[in-house]
Amino acid sequence: MIVDGHVHITDIPEPVWGWQPFTGDDLIALMDQAMPVLGQPRVIDHAAVMPDPGAERSGYVSTFNPRHGIEAGFEELRRLVQDEDFRMVKLHPTMHHYWPKEKSLVYPILEAAVSLDLPVLIHMGEPPYSIPSLVEPVALDNPNVTIILAHL
Repeated sequence: MIVDGHVHITDIPEPVWGWQPFTGDDLIALMDQAMPVLGQPRVIDHAAVMPDPGAERSGYVSTFNPRHGIEAGFEELRRLVQDEDFRMVKLHPTMHHYWPKEKSLVYPILEAAVSLDLPVLIHMGEPPYSIPSLVEPVALDNPNVTIILAHL
């Protein structure tokens, strides 16, 4: 199975980068195109998107900012999973200014993700906070958490 773990859906141009709209229909059309994976043509089976286009092959992702309060974030995450069918939690260390290995901020979120049976997507790509080597000790400390590194 191939999962695209990080897609942003919008029906308006992206204001910072100037990207054109990318709708749910655009995503499904792209997912249905055969792409080379390990030398074989494959389609993308599922996508985690922000926000969800309502398609059967996609699911909501919730961005969790621990700087806005861990407990309040837990309550909202539980509600989103139970009432809105959210399927993944995203951490964005660069945008929210924290180290992925910052135990007091990150580890409680990982524990909550396990209790809700959610994978955790961690945004990567911008130093100093979002580099893969910073996530290795987190993954080793939390072997029961499904961690996905975005943009590798």
